[in-house]
Amino acid sequence: MGEALRAEAGKAATALVEPGMRLGIGSGRTVQAFLAALAPRIQGGWRLAAACASVESAQAARRVGIEVLAEEEVGQLDLAIDGADLLTPQLDCLKGLGGALARERLVALGARRFVVIAEESKLRADLRGVRVPVEVLAFAHRDTAKRIAGLGMKPVLRISAQGAPCRTDNGNVIYDCASSPALLPQDLERALCATAGVVATGYFLGMAHEAILAGPEGVRRIARH
Repeated sequence: MGEALRAEAGKAATALVEPGMRLGIGSGRTVQAFLAALAPRIQGGWRLAAACASVESAQAARRVGIEVLAEEEVGQLDLAIDGADLLTPQLDCLKGLGGALARERLVALGARRFVVIAEESKLRADLRGVRVPVEVLAFAHRDTAKRIAGLGMKPVLRISAQGAPCRTDNGNVIYDCASSPALLPQDLERALCATAGVVATGYFLGMAHEAILAGPEGVRRIARH
C-alpha cells in the first residue's frame, strides 16, 4: 500500500511542473516516485534543472535526464518538492529520518513554492512530543549533545547497521532527540538553532506552501492559509 500511495502522490505533484523550471528536489522514497513519474515528460523533450538535497537524489535526477545544478550556488528555484516524515494540517513538518535535513532546508528556502508530498498516514494533529532529528557537527558532537540535553531533550546518536555513527552527506552526525509533549516545537526549534554545534533540525515550521497527500480514498491537497 505504501509504495502505491507514494506513486500517487508523486504523480500528482508532476502537474505542478512546467518546462524550463528550476526545481528543488528533496530526498526519500516519495521524491523518487515523483522523479519516476516525471521521467516520461523529460524523455518527451522537456528541459529541467534542479538543486538536489542529497547525493542519492542527484543521481536519480541525472538518470531521468534532469540537469543537476552545481552545489556552490543554487540560486532562485521555481518549485521545491520533498517528502515529510510527519506533518500537521497547518503544514508544519518533521523531516530528517533519511538524514538530508540540512540540505533539504536550503533547497526549500531557495524556492518560490515549497510543496510536500506524502502518504496521508503521515498527518497528525501537532508535532509536540515527537522525536526530532538534529544534524550536529561531528567535531565535539558529544559536547553538543550535552547542550541539547540541557534544553530538556534526550538526544540519542543515530547508529548505522554497521555499528558506526550515521554520517550525512555533509560529513556530520545525527542525534534523534525526544522531548516532552509540554514543550512547543517552535520553542525547541529556536533553542536548538541557538545551540553551538547544531547545524540543522528536522522541524520545518511554517515553510511549506502546500501538501499533496495520498490515501486509500485518493489524493487531496492542503494549502497554507
